[in-house]
Amino acid sequence: TQKIRKLSDGSIIFSAEVSGITEVKKWILGMGSYAEVFAPKSLRREIEEEIIGMKKRYK
Repeated sequence: TQKIRKLSDGSIIFSAEVSGITEVKKWILGMGSYAEVFAPKSLRREIEEEIIGMKKRYK
């Protein structure tokens, strides 16, 4: 199930029920700086850790 809510500032809130997190993480990372995870906090932390790892690789 997916839900997209448009906000007055032009941004959207996308929510979905998924059975696996791997594809979701790839999709979020593919959006680059245009995406931000607010919840769940565990997913936000996983994305943050991935970005930190990427940053180290490109120093």
